[in-house]
Amino acid sequence: MTVFRVEGKGRAVVRAMLAMMRAKGDLNEALHDAANNYGQSSRAFGIVKAMVGAATSESGLSADVRGQQEEFFELGDRRSVLGQMPGLRRVAPRVRTVLNASASVGAFVGEGGGIPLIRGDFQPSTIVPLKVASLTVETIEAVRAETVEGEEQFQSDLIRTTSDAIDIAFLDAANSGTPGVIPAAITNGITPITVGSGDIEDIDRAIVTSIATAVIQGGDAKRLCILLNPILAFFLHNRGGSKYENVGVNGGDIGGVSVVTSNASPLRVPDLGSSELPTEFKIVVIDPGLIAVTTDGGDFKASEQGAVEMRDDPGQNAAAAAGRTMVSLWQSNLIALRMIRRIAWKPITPAAVVLVDGIFPDLPFIPAS
Repeated sequence: MTVFRVEGKGRAVVRAMLAMMRAKGDLNEALHDAANNYGQSSRAFGIVKAMVGAATSESGLSADVRGQQEEFFELGDRRSVLGQMPGLRRVAPRVRTVLNASASVGAFVGEGGGIPLIRGDFQPSTIVPLKVASLTVETIEAVRAETVEGEEQFQSDLIRTTSDAIDIAFLDAANSGTPGVIPAAITNGITPITVGSGDIEDIDRAIVTSIATAVIQGGDAKRLCILLNPILAFFLHNRGGSKYENVGVNGGDIGGVSVVTSNASPLRVPDLGSSELPTEFKIVVIDPGLIAVTTDGGDFKASEQGAVEMRDDPGQNAAAAAGRTMVSLWQSNLIALRMIRRIAWKPITPAAVVLVDGIFPDLPFIPAS
């Protein structure tokens, strides 16, 4: 007897992905799998059915299915720094938009008088979403072992891979961007305020200075947000006394300014995924209202055909004729899921961001280099 389970937020897309993986990328087989495992009235079945239809017609996915996919991708967005910051400037993708770098100011006018445009700094701009790609490899046996816990773990892993990639690109000062590939980090090219110590009083002064600098440069004090690594947030809470009692690993506020934490907060880490803890921390103060962001859904595809380089820093490059040792999915009884999220951002003005670096807190659990 098949037991049809309740579909939580984003779960329908996850189940559609799992059906595709069990069917090894064959959409018709995936449709049969979704019907057997989730029922023909389930949203998961509806998503796979729509994908079958879209593959054989020019109509594309329905608005309802696109909405369900966007719901899933928004779960990943909300885990990222971009999703946690309130007040971001959301703009439509590929649409010419006028971005105002400084707030316009109204004025009293007489009857029949012209309305002045005061203080506005208007910049026509078009933001094109770029692709954030992630590849998840799983054994066929694990995909076939259907459990609610397994679905939850699969969903969590998918969301984390996308959100972490977005955070690193968004905050890594070394990311100068590549046209058509990746948007530049908001911290790229920003001259930092350097602390040069881990003394709590020095950090205090740097935070106050960064907030004041953001406001002087045109940021709105009521919109400001402080981005921290969770370890530094915990250090401030533990060593900083009452002024930091409202901040911790999950964020909070400092003096009423919202704090957002992220493991991808700009740190000098040896390499992505390293278990070595950083010795230097950085802080970013940002006015979200001066950051334009656009999204445009995404897609996914499963396959057991082909080979993958089992590394997080793949060197395989067909364009550059660079070869590496590859693992056959079919020979190893593996299945790969490729997921694409389309997103991009653009600071409306460099004044939107203030960077603080050179913070070396005394963390006894970090081994000496």
